[in-house]
Amino acid sequence: MLNWEPVLLACGAAALTAALAVLLYARPWRRPGSARAAQGWALGVGLAFALACLIVGVEPAWPPVNDLQRLLLVLWPAAVLVEVLAAFPVVPRVLAWAGRLAVAGAVTQILLHGTEYLHDPFGPGTSKWTTAEARWWLGGLAAALVTVWVLMAILVRRAPGRSVPLALAVTCAGAGVTVAYSGYLTAGLLGLPLAAALAGASAGSLALPRPEGMGAGVGVGLVGLFALLVDGRFFGTLPLAWAALLLAAPLLCWVPELPCFRAWRSWQRGVCRVALVLV
Repeated sequence: MLNWEPVLLACGAAALTAALAVLLYARPWRRPGSARAAQGWALGVGLAFALACLIVGVEPAWPPVNDLQRLLLVLWPAAVLVEVLAAFPVVPRVLAWAGRLAVAGAVTQILLHGTEYLHDPFGPGTSKWTTAEARWWLGGLAAALVTVWVLMAILVRRAPGRSVPLALAVTCAGAGVTVAYSGYLTAGLLGLPLAAALAGASAGSLALPRPEGMGAGVGVGLVGLFALLVDGRFFGTLPLAWAALLLAAPLLCWVPELPCFRAWRSWQRGVCRVALVLV
């Protein structure tokens, strides 16, 4: 029987850590700054999820020997670092997106490193994928993440507000439950504190003079969501179609941007975004 105590503790700790990080790093009592706010979002969600991994039972080891350790010690710090650096005004947007593209291209390869998909466990020719198949899978999955990432980044700039990270939090929670029921319980449970971290950061940002910087948190959250879906697909029994639908679910946030919703107030469109993703 599943012990929910560490999961609930991880969710609470993640939400509190993310909220405090956004609040303290952005320093709303001083002159507001979008760069500090973005860095607060990235660091808040990053630290919160890392803490949750430790609470749930992901034991760090170097070199990492399994997918969750590689997620915690290699992939996750890289995703957070890219968003922190991208928040500095002196960093060109082209360079920032080059870093994001590098992270997106490395996610699947990092998680599947040493597995039968990318290596020959019993000698030459015994891997599940041929070289061509590996290129198609790695390239296709990276392209899927980049597409969602770019569209969500554009949406955050077009409609700044807390509804987008909240909608992503709903998706992460749903993905976590789905992955857990698809044969990979530990990875699935991590989706819940990831959702709590995004929700906590959103709550902490209420103290900021205006909603800004959440794009960094959305970027980090997308990497986490994608990593959990990859784990569920290749280490569990998550169907590829379900994984694709869960990854694309946050794109429903674009619906309230259609012309027929222009007469709605911003908070009404925000509620609609979260409701659409939840449904």
